[in-house]
Amino acid sequence: MPEPAELHYRVSEDDFVAVRRVLAWPQAWVRLLALVIYPIAGAVFAGVAWSRGELVWMAGALAYAVSPWVLRYAVATPLSRRCYRRSPTLGMAATMRVDDDGVALASACGRMRLQWADIVRWYQDERLLLLFIQPSYCFVIPKRADADGHVLPRLCGLLRQHLGRAPGCRTGAAALELGKAPCHAKRLPL
Repeated sequence: MPEPAELHYRVSEDDFVAVRRVLAWPQAWVRLLALVIYPIAGAVFAGVAWSRGELVWMAGALAYAVSPWVLRYAVATPLSRRCYRRSPTLGMAATMRVDDDGVALASACGRMRLQWADIVRWYQDERLLLLFIQPSYCFVIPKRADADGHVLPRLCGLLRQHLGRAPGCRTGAAALELGKAPCHAKRLPL
């Protein structure tokens, strides 16, 4: 049995904003729909309204086109930053310990032991690894905390073994270009 691996980290404000974005639009097709398709449709409607001389309809279509971007960057991002600043526990130093039975998390607020069965799903991207214990409640582990790469590869391997592949994990040629090992198995539904 390998020695338990330990990681010390602190969730930054930018990490928290990134997590809120993942939770807001968790699937790639939702992000594509909101950030690409809606603006294109709005621009097309605005063009049709402009060609007919309907300035009110054109203004409405343009507002429709930019609304996902405005909501994401002008509303959601500042609200996420304010939430982080008002929550003193979010930026506390924390420790994660990984062993074959699960993950132990500790901070000044308390301790929690998660068995693999307690984790309903997980997500990772280039910056973050999220461990969900409820559909929208997760523990955030910034990948920058494991600069030497000793803890997170082991954790990801154990998560793949017990839960399957993480959504957001790159596979195939894209994974090789980024120097990341591809993930395997399936994503667990919420």
